[in-house]
Amino acid sequence: MQKKIEQQFTTYVMNFKELEDNLINKRLGEMESRLMARLEQLSSRIESDFDQKLGKAKRESGDGQSSLSNEISDLASAIANQRNEFDMVSCRFNALIVVSYRSLCQIFSFN
Repeated sequence: MQKKIEQQFTTYVMNFKELEDNLINKRLGEMESRLMARLEQLSSRIESDFDQKLGKAKRESGDGQSSLSNEISDLASAIANQRNEFDMVSCRFNALIVVSYRSLCQIFSFN
C-alpha cells in the first residue's frame, strides 16, 4: 500500500512538473512574441525616422553627407541597443526557468 501511494505521489509530481513546464514555456513564448512585436515596432519607428532624416539630408546642401553618416551611425546604435536589451531579457527568462526548475527539484527531491 505504501509503495502504491509513493508511486501515485511520484506520478502526480511528475505530471505537475510537466504541466508547470508547459505553462512556463507557454508564458515565455507569449512574452517573447510581445517583445518581438515591440522590437518590430521600434525598428519600424527607427526606419521611419531614418527615411525622414534621409529626405531632409538630401534637401540640405554642403555637409549633408556628414550629417547623414552621423544619423545612420546613431540609428545603427539604437537598433543594436534594442537587440542587446532583448537578448538580456531573454537571458533573464532562461535563468528564471533554470532557478524555478532547480527549486522544484529540491522541493520534490528530484536531483
